Amino acid sequence: MIIHELLQQTPIETERRSREKVVVPEVEPRESIGVVLIVVAPSESNEGPLVWTILEQENKEETDKFAGQISLPAETRKVGEQEVDTVLGALAEFTDSDETLRYLRFNPDAFYAKEPIRVKGKPVDVAFLVYDGPTLPMQSVDPSETIANGWMSTRAIQRYNGEVRNLAHDSIGFAFANDVFRSLVADKEGLVPLASILEPDFSIKPFIERRETLPDVPLK
Repeated sequence: MIIHELLQQTPIETERRSREKVVVPEVEPRESIGVVLIVVAPSESNEGPLVWTILEQENKEETDKFAGQISLPAETRKVGEQEVDTVLGALAEFTDSDETLRYLRFNPDAFYAKEPIRVKGKPVDVAFLVYDGPTLPMQSVDPSETIANGWMSTRAIQRYNGEVRNLAHDSIGFAFANDVFRSLVADKEGLVPLASILEPDFSIKPFIERRETLPDVPLK
C-alpha cells in the first residue's frame, strides 16, 4: 500500500479551526467499476468554480467513452485495489508531475462519494480534490489516452451536451445537488494536503507503471 494507513482510520493532524483530529473514514469493499476525479480550483466567477477537464483520445464503449469528448479524469478500478489507489490512477490524467501533487488538498468530509452515478448501468464513485497552486502546464501520464483540455467553469460544462462525456455531466450535477463545491471552497482551513496520506517517496509515474500491470475489474 502506498497510502499511510488511510484505510485504518488513522487520525490526520490539520489546521482546522477546531484543531481537532480529522479521521479519514475506513473505505469498505465496493462494487463500483471506477471513479471520476473532480479537481476543483477556486474562482470568483458567477459560472461556478473551475474544474480540470481532459479530452479523450480513445474509444471505450464499455464505459461510454469516445475520442474527442470533453471529460473529467476518470479511471476503471483494478481488481483487488482500494478506492484511494483508483483515485491516484485517475490523478494521472490530471498531471504527470510530482511537483504538482504538492498543491492538491482534500476535505475529509467531502473527499469520496460512493456510487452516486452510473455508467452503462454500473455504479461509479466520485472523488474531489482542490488545486491551490500556480498556473502550470499540465500533462497526463499517458497522452495516448487523454490530453489536457484545461480549466472550465462548472456551469459551462453543464451547458454542453454531446461534446461532454455523460459521466462528467452526472458528476458535476451530483456535486451541485449536494453543495459539494461550496463546501470545498468555503472550508479552506479544513483542507488536508494530499501528500499527507502518501508515502514520502511516492511518485506518480512509477505508481502508474506498477498499477497498469494489474487487470481491470470486469465491465460486462
